[in-house]
Amino acid sequence: MLQANPSKDNSTAKANGLPEPEAQTLDSSETGHEGATTSSRATDAAPSEPLLLKEAGDLGQDTGSPISEPLVNLDDLPGLTASSENIGAKSFDSPSDSVGSDAMIRAADAMQALGNAPDITSSTPIPSSPSQTLIAMEEEVSAINIKEAQELLISLKTFIANIQDYSEYQQKQSWLEESFQVLQHTTWDHAQEEVSEILYKWGRVLMDAGKRKEGLLRFWELYEKFPSTRWYHQVFEELVALEKEEDMVFIPGGSFTLVETSQEYQLKPYFLDIYPVTNAKYHEFIHETGYPAPSYWIGDMYPVGKANHPVVWINADDAVAYACWKHKRLPTEMEWENAAKGIQGWQWPWGEQYAANHCNCLQAGIGDTTPVGHYTNGQSPYQVYDLSGNIWEWTDSWYDTKNHRVLRGGSWLTLEQFTTTTYRYFDFSSTKKAIYGFRCCKTFARNK
Repeated sequence: MLQANPSKDNSTAKANGLPEPEAQTLDSSETGHEGATTSSRATDAAPSEPLLLKEAGDLGQDTGSPISEPLVNLDDLPGLTASSENIGAKSFDSPSDSVGSDAMIRAADAMQALGNAPDITSSTPIPSSPSQTLIAMEEEVSAINIKEAQELLISLKTFIANIQDYSEYQQKQSWLEESFQVLQHTTWDHAQEEVSEILYKWGRVLMDAGKRKEGLLRFWELYEKFPSTRWYHQVFEELVALEKEEDMVFIPGGSFTLVETSQEYQLKPYFLDIYPVTNAKYHEFIHETGYPAPSYWIGDMYPVGKANHPVVWINADDAVAYACWKHKRLPTEMEWENAAKGIQGWQWPWGEQYAANHCNCLQAGIGDTTPVGHYTNGQSPYQVYDLSGNIWEWTDSWYDTKNHRVLRGGSWLTLEQFTTTTYRYFDFSSTKKAIYGFRCCKTFARNK
């Protein structure tokens, strides 16, 4: 059976009279040694000697003030091309340098129709180039559009602030959505603040009306499109509260370095299960899906008194199947380590020094799993339990090739030096042991 080696030399353990990392054998056909030291590499067969882990890397409706169209068809002017990118406004590509004086005269005539161009028959000088004429026209159209957009903004705010019930919202929903699209394509000072405010209050109206899915869409749109606004921070806090599931904790993203490999990663925010998956939780899964029960269960029922113990004799495929059923996933080893050591970078979830009464490992002398959350002093800086000892936890990361998957945390059969936040163990994905279990993770992102 496959073994792993510690980041520290086992000579320390031997010198102190301690047993090898896997000091007890559960079943010669199922359980291997954990954490002995050698320099040999992993092969397709489970090695009889452990590996030096440091040698390998990881793995519209009308509002009363409709937006008017330009008084002249600007597309008819030679050298000018209307852009289709903006809604409710027209912008133009720069004219060719070959546009001559005839084009300038026709452009000036069009501007006169708007009441904003010089009479080319008067003594007012004609602009020195077609581009100057174009700029003047663009500024005029832009000013008109901004004024109308701001009037539309006031109409939207007034409507949202005065909605009495959901049926009233439904009557104006098409107008609201079309008007909002117009606003998103018009730019002025503080436009993002104004538009993000509408999105937040729009989402709030929907949430208060019991339309959670529609409200979340508006909140996520604000979160994704307007990160520099004050409303972003407001909606972020609400999204965390709304998306966080029972018995999960939110963990911020950021730059992270995996200690054993010195590789740097940029982690996105995520949720992590506070506890490993228990027998009771796994029973719900097999009862609903018909998935095979673990081998130590009696039929489809876990042993008496073990409901709140972590489910074991689980391989990586079993763990992934459960996670998918819960619309979650396994954490990567980077996410696992980040949750375990926190920004403090502790060696153990609770601090820099090992403490026997903080986790269930070999030194505790229990010889079996304990209920999840039993060691209240052993929680991590993010209030996650059982990240040290009790069971090894499958992750979504590969150790070297896609044969050996990383496990983290140590178990009730593990020496203390292998229960750290940074130690990397591994095994074949298909392996099942009485010391292997898992917990789930979920990315903080809009549900697709």
